[in-house]
Amino acid sequence: MRTLIVTLVVLFVGQIASAQTADSLLGTWKYKSIYAEKGKSVDPASLKMADAMFADLTIKFEQNGVATLSMMGKDEDGQWTYDEKKKTATVKSKTGKETLIVIDKYETDTMHLQLGKALVVVSREE
Repeated sequence: MRTLIVTLVVLFVGQIASAQTADSLLGTWKYKSIYAEKGKSVDPASLKMADAMFADLTIKFEQNGVATLSMMGKDEDGQWTYDEKKKTATVKSKTGKETLIVIDKYETDTMHLQLGKALVVVSREE
């Protein structure tokens, strides 16, 4: 019985991990929430301030390699690439500025993005 459970867990985790590809990131992702990483201490006032700052965050990944990051009333367009091994997306703006997006957790309609001691949750917009 234990072997069966372990096998099912391994298959399930493998299926989730393999589902995270560049194509799976395509679309528009909107800010949902922010929370402290497990085991990390983040001042509640800092989380509240970050929540207000990211409230209008939108990330759009397009098939043609174009990405748009929108936050605090500003849009920044650029090219994006995805590293499946590192689970990171890199967006390089037209001015050459690179933004690294570390994906801590991926689900079909939700991603948890690493931001220091906190995780930003974004959800797919339809």
